[in-house]
Amino acid sequence: MTPSVVPARFVERPNRFLVVAELDDGRRVEAYLPNTGRLGHLTVPGRPLILRRETAGHRKTEYTAIRAWDGTWVALEAGLAPRLLVDWLAAGHPLGPFGAVATIETEVTVTHHRLDLRVGTALGPVWVEVKSGGRALGGAALLSKTPSQRGVSHLRTLADLVTSGERAAVAFVVQRGDVERLLVGGDADRAWVQAVRDAHAAGVAVVSYGCAVTETSVRIDRELAVVWESPAARSDPLDADLRRLHRHPDP
Repeated sequence: MTPSVVPARFVERPNRFLVVAELDDGRRVEAYLPNTGRLGHLTVPGRPLILRRETAGHRKTEYTAIRAWDGTWVALEAGLAPRLLVDWLAAGHPLGPFGAVATIETEVTVTHHRLDLRVGTALGPVWVEVKSGGRALGGAALLSKTPSQRGVSHLRTLADLVTSGERAAVAFVVQRGDVERLLVGGDADRAWVQAVRDAHAAGVAVVSYGCAVTETSVRIDRELAVVWESPAARSDPLDADLRRLHRHPDP
C-alpha cells in the first residue's frame, strides 16, 4: 500500500457520514464515510476496510474510508461515479444506445435541477444522471435499498426531458469487480425501482457499468447487462439468494 492508505477493520457507524475503525496497531480512529447508503452488507464488525489518510487542515477526521471488503474490494466514494463515467466516455467508449460522445459537460442545470452530464453524440445532446452502486449478489449488482427522494426527482426530470423531445440516460456505476449484470428489482427500495421503471417507460435509456477496483484505484472497465425483474413474480435462479438476503436485511 502507499503511505497515504492504511488497512483497518470496521467497528461501528455512529452516523451515516462516520465510521469507527480499528487499525492494525489496535488504535481506534474515526473516518469520514463518503457514502449515504445503508451499506448493511459492508458495515459488519471486523469487516476489512481501507482508509486514506487526509492532510487538509479543515477536516474533522484524519481518515476517509475508501474501500470495504465483500469478497472483493468495493469502492465507497459514491461521488466519484460521474468522474469515472467521464473517463470511460472520454476514452471513446459508447454511452449505451447513443454511441460515442464528442463533447462532455459536467454539472449542468436544467429546470431547477443540476444533472451530472450533458454529452454530445451523433444523435444530438444527451442528458445523463449518474448513480453509484456497490451491492451485489450472485454476480448481479443490486439497486440501493436506501430511499432517495432526490434520486427519484432526478429520474422524473430525465423523463420530462424525453417527453419534451430531448434525449436522456441514467447510468449506474457499480464500484466492484464481481458483477456482470444489473438487476432492476430484487430487494431494492420499491419507490426507487418504480422510478427507474417509470423513467425507462418514458424513454430514458438505462445503462450500467462495472469497475475494476484495487486497494488504491478504481475505473470502469466494462458495460453491464440490465436485467428487468417482473414486478409480479421472481423466476430467476437469483430469487432464492434474494429471499435469503431478505431474512438478513440491511439495518
